[in-house]
Amino acid sequence: MYKVFVTEDEAIVREGIRHKLDGSELYMLCGEESDGELALPAILELKPDILITDIKMPFMDGLQLAKIVKRAMSWIKIIIISGYDEFEFAKEAISIGVDEYLLKPVNAKTLLATLDKVAERIEQERAELVEFGTRRQHTEDEQKLKRDSFFDRLVTGLVPSATAIEQAAGYNIDMIAKKYIIAVGELIFCSGVKDSIKKLKTCFSELLDGRSDLIWFFKGMDRFVLIVKGDTEVQVDEAIYEAAQTIWHGLKRSMDVQVTIGIGSVVSRIAEMPVSYNDAHKAICFLMGIGRDKIVGIDDIEEGYAFPHLDAAMNIPASERLKFATEDDIPQIVESFSDKNRKEGVRSLLYGYYWLMDIIVASSRLVAELGGNPKDIIPESENPELLLQGTGSPEKIKEFAADLLKRVIVFKNEFAHVKYVDILTKAKDFINNNFSDTSMSLNTVAKYTGFSPNHFSTIFSQQTGETFIEYLTKVRVENAKSILEERKSKLSEVAYAVGYKDPHYFSYIFKKNTGLTPRDYKKEKG
Repeated sequence: MYKVFVTEDEAIVREGIRHKLDGSELYMLCGEESDGELALPAILELKPDILITDIKMPFMDGLQLAKIVKRAMSWIKIIIISGYDEFEFAKEAISIGVDEYLLKPVNAKTLLATLDKVAERIEQERAELVEFGTRRQHTEDEQKLKRDSFFDRLVTGLVPSATAIEQAAGYNIDMIAKKYIIAVGELIFCSGVKDSIKKLKTCFSELLDGRSDLIWFFKGMDRFVLIVKGDTEVQVDEAIYEAAQTIWHGLKRSMDVQVTIGIGSVVSRIAEMPVSYNDAHKAICFLMGIGRDKIVGIDDIEEGYAFPHLDAAMNIPASERLKFATEDDIPQIVESFSDKNRKEGVRSLLYGYYWLMDIIVASSRLVAELGGNPKDIIPESENPELLLQGTGSPEKIKEFAADLLKRVIVFKNEFAHVKYVDILTKAKDFINNNFSDTSMSLNTVAKYTGFSPNHFSTIFSQQTGETFIEYLTKVRVENAKSILEERKSKLSEVAYAVGYKDPHYFSYIFKKNTGLTPRDYKKEKG
């Protein structure tokens, strides 16, 4: 159905048009006014498909109205109905872009035939627009596939450095930098994959687009790669962890998905990017043994750790798994015994005892490292003979292991919470007192708290449920609101007062977080 708006100063003519449209299945009268000045705001609001207007009207005539409407909403089709058969009127109407010019009086048959002619043009234009949009989408999709394929070959070492710089420039990306680092992500969708893929691309665009230091692309439907480039090792290291945390939290908020991210090492050359890429895969491999749905960097893993092949990931020592494990990971750890048990056959019970003792020793060591007394958490460790008597079957071994692991992980989490409360309070106080410092970064706050940027980033997001940059942005935006409400200040002054050098970037961040520009927010608060 097409929406029709009528502008006519004679009430009887308006009524006649209204009567002619009554009962039509194609045309609906969405509004009417007696002159162009009153009609204009209504047209801008209602956005009709067709405007029927007289020429001679008070305040603003039909030709003036048509000119403004065509300039503001060029898709609207305009039919002029006039009592003047004058060449000059018709000539001006054509120059404005009026679609039809009818002379009064107009009967129902003529009006409907003219509307049908205009409606046919509307449909033709819509079809052309859809076809153009489809062609453009196909072109964009093809370009995106070529771009992703190029970066995939780049990180796997199949593109020489000189060629990489030249080809990247073709995608408006400057690959020249002093340092590079790569992260690899794997996804497990817990709901429909098709819908998830659409949401996934939207999330990535919203979270990462606009960053000149970061390149991202997909490898199939369930893997993605992040490339960060910059001037210093600290800068790229900080940026990749911020990006990984942003992606992890952003996807978890909006989708039912497991997100596992491994972060590689910092390299100095484009030709060395495959090293960082392979290290990121090693970190992913490590997480396969201790439980997915986490972020870990190659530098976070103990030096000297021997990375297993993917098929042997479950052979990661219990002591390594416990450092990172959550209660959700317990079934997977326990199941590793069942997998081994099936392979060992008659030796399964003996293997089970060795496996259980490994768990007990690793758990005791971890409890002691955290400042606890192993006897309090694992009293069974004092009497291994009695323990063995109570675990005379593989199922009993698994039950005991699950209970033991739960006790240790609960202790670890409680200890971590207590341990990190003071650190997070210290970090938040520092941010709240220094948010106006334009040079504040993850590295600045991490150094203040005595942690490495990687470790601090992980602690902060795990304990607060938001990334460092999300918290800093929230503090800055809230303080900007207060300034806008309390005093008259230029946009640049407000931006600088809350830690942003660029007023335009501040305005973008403010609107992204509040839904309003700083100027609109100030107006709303009066």
